[in-house]
Amino acid sequence: DINSLSNDTITGMKDDGKGNLWMATLNGLCKFNVGKEIFTTYRHNDKNVQRISGNALHSLFIDHNKNIWTSPGNWIIEKLNPETGIFTHYRYNSNPNNFINDYASCFAEDNNGDI
Repeated sequence: DINSLSNDTITGMKDDGKGNLWMATLNGLCKFNVGKEIFTTYRHNDKNVQRISGNALHSLFIDHNKNIWTSPGNWIIEKLNPETGIFTHYRYNSNPNNFINDYASCFAEDNNGDI
């Protein structure tokens, strides 16, 4: 629905400086175009590997290139190129027996632009 948020629980929210407000929710990644007052929601789709790999998102970050970063769990970090709508998936832990969370709870970018 272009008129509403996909879920009432927002786990992260950022302004991209281009007139969009991005929200990580427990049911997908939402972009709210402030000028047009329209929501776009990115959700998991088993048939499309270029979509986000899970819907319950735990964090949100926008880097200096305006890429959107989030984590749906399962030791995966997602990067969305908002120009193409394509997600890149990064697996950061292949051992589920490690004593760490299976999601990234926050992101940071250093002076070199590394996440």
